[in-house]
Amino acid sequence: MTTTTGDGAAAPETCRCGHTWDHKAVVPTPRYGFWRSMTLFYGVTAKPRRVDYVCVRCGQTVKSTTDPAVLRDFTTE
Repeated sequence: MTTTTGDGAAAPETCRCGHTWDHKAVVPTPRYGFWRSMTLFYGVTAKPRRVDYVCVRCGQTVKSTTDPAVLRDFTTE
């Protein structure tokens, strides 16, 4: 959900509650594919497919990323 301000600049993405992705009510949630989830079941830490930033109040996804640097933060090596 990207909106623009009156001067044409992109406004920050927000959820229905008005929270941006860096608000304390928005938590990062790693998303794994089926086989990657199976490795977690056996105790192996897999790299997530993407990370969604989800508002805990309304449950809306504010932002998603597949940036390798961010995904690496959710992987222990």
